[in-house]
Amino acid sequence: MTDKDIKRLYMDDETKKEFEKCWGLSFRRKEDREVKVLRNAIAATEPMKDATGVIKTECAVFDEGGTFVKGSGMFGFDTDEKYMPEQDIEFIDKEAIFAGRIILHYGHFLLSSTIRLYHYIKNRSDNPYIVWTIGRGEKLPKYAADFFELLNIPSDRIILIEKDTRFKSLTVPPPSSEEIFSHGISSQNYCYFTDDFVLPFKEAAKNVAPAKYKKVYWTRRYWTNTAQCLGESDIERVFVKNGFKSVAPENLSLREQIAVIKGAAIIAWIHGTSFHNALFSDKPGLKLIIFCRNEEYDFQYIVNEAVQADWYAIKVYASPFPVSFSNGPFIMGMTPYLKEFLQNHGLKDFNVKLDIDKHLKDFCLIYANIYSNPYYQEILIETNRTAFDSSDVVRALRVSNYSLAFRIFYYIAYHMTFGALKIKYKNRHRALKNFASLKLKQPQ
Repeated sequence: MTDKDIKRLYMDDETKKEFEKCWGLSFRRKEDREVKVLRNAIAATEPMKDATGVIKTECAVFDEGGTFVKGSGMFGFDTDEKYMPEQDIEFIDKEAIFAGRIILHYGHFLLSSTIRLYHYIKNRSDNPYIVWTIGRGEKLPKYAADFFELLNIPSDRIILIEKDTRFKSLTVPPPSSEEIFSHGISSQNYCYFTDDFVLPFKEAAKNVAPAKYKKVYWTRRYWTNTAQCLGESDIERVFVKNGFKSVAPENLSLREQIAVIKGAAIIAWIHGTSFHNALFSDKPGLKLIIFCRNEEYDFQYIVNEAVQADWYAIKVYASPFPVSFSNGPFIMGMTPYLKEFLQNHGLKDFNVKLDIDKHLKDFCLIYANIYSNPYYQEILIETNRTAFDSSDVVRALRVSNYSLAFRIFYYIAYHMTFGALKIKYKNRHRALKNFASLKLKQPQ
């Protein structure tokens, strides 16, 4: 780890070993790369594919002759394919900075739609235009408009394009960061950030006064759309009793969220998109308590390093079946790892216990609704849930008083889940024959 003397990962050894492959490394890159200024360049909005249909680049710039401009694509995509523009391609007689793509997902907007803004901030005295691509029929989300307002970017200098467009001139700054859409170690060879990465967030935060709360619990209790966290209320109650102020980001404007970040000395969060708000912190050493909702991880390790946070990651999940990071559902609570963290940091656990049975019925019903879709079954396969075993399903089904969940999951486990997953775990479904003697296993 970065500091051998500080315990930062509170989890079992196997999970810790995987987390350390990214969370224990540095991704800061000191590299000065050329800012390219191109006459009659094309900002392409549509993904380019090779002859086999594989996307090679997304949201990129091509020079006047149709050659891909290195470093202009998103998520590490690259291409050697020549761009052949239509005869009637739109032309805008303006000189502009190419900023990338507006992504309609708050977390990825923060991580990917802002990575060239540093150039605008450093050259704002020139009052330049700045161009983003956006999906057809999409509108600038409010959080993006609010962010640009905090950066004092005049709305009349923002150009959004829905189709490939040629400009009089495009300035293409190198990205200050790169993320890959991957919740796992496959991203470690591609992700990086430079010192310019945090510049837009620090600039936006300058215009916000800090809130008064020093200890904050960032709750997901009111979030019901996806990735539901069953049992979070137990964790929240413990931290509130320890003097933390519970804050729900859904009830706050972007300015108000930034105010909370700026005022806090310590923040506890469930790992996910909202945790990227730590980018707005204006002081090194902000203490971040990260509750891991499953064994996957995302770009947060770069955020932690970029803001020089004093971070801790804790395994709080006890879900009986494999789940995807983005979809859940999750059962969580007072695991031994959380109990150990509280003890080590002078906080009380108030004798709160982990109660899987309490949430199992809701977990089963939500799980069946999500993973009856073959698309989400494939996600489980692609993310290599090697710890998955049919006996995990059976143990959950044996909990008393859940006859409805039992009927649903006997069907799901045999006809749906294993129909896809036995590609990897083809012999494990035999454990279904022995379900009568199995009991729900508490996490170790």
